[in-house]
Amino acid sequence: MITLVPDHSSICDKSYLTEMIDSIQAWIDTAADAIKQGMSLKEAQSKISLLERYPLSATLKARSMQIQRRNIARIYQILNVKN
Repeated sequence: MITLVPDHSSICDKSYLTEMIDSIQAWIDTAADAIKQGMSLKEAQSKISLLERYPLSATLKARSMQIQRRNIARIYQILNVKN
């Protein structure tokens, strides 16, 4: 049995990997779409929200906007978008 301990979730088994992959892909796709639309990093950070799709635990809700901003910034960095 494989046990996973995701950073922002409860302990789970390997069946969670599909959900995690889908979540990461949603972030990448959403940020890539923002880039295609010509959004700057700051615009994307203020307009993109996936919280309704991937709600965070109560303890992380206070940090949710910060987490989103970091996620978007990192994806922009990986995709080498100059801002």
